[in-house]
Amino acid sequence: LWTHPLIEGGQVFVSVRALATALGIESVEGYPVAQIGTLASGDKRVTFKVGRKKMLVNDTPVVIDAAPLEREGRIYLPVRYVAEAFGWEVTSSADNVTLVGP
Repeated sequence: LWTHPLIEGGQVFVSVRALATALGIESVEGYPVAQIGTLASGDKRVTFKVGRKKMLVNDTPVVIDAAPLEREGRIYLPVRYVAEAFGWEVTSSADNVTLVGP
């Protein structure tokens, strides 16, 4: 089941599964009760928590200005920060977000 992206506070959010698929992420782990998840691909590992404006990239804390969200039982991630952590270049305008792979 695919969901539509969300726009909140000027940031674009996409569900974990949809973003992982779009970025070619190899592994997705989630702990729904704690609302914590980890995406891993190659030598990169990104861990996030819903509502927290910090993620771990290979165990290094990275402050972000848009915390992951939970909506209707799904977790949504801020596209820019997750994509950049995996080496993607992200550009955006008022009505478009473009991702260029590593």
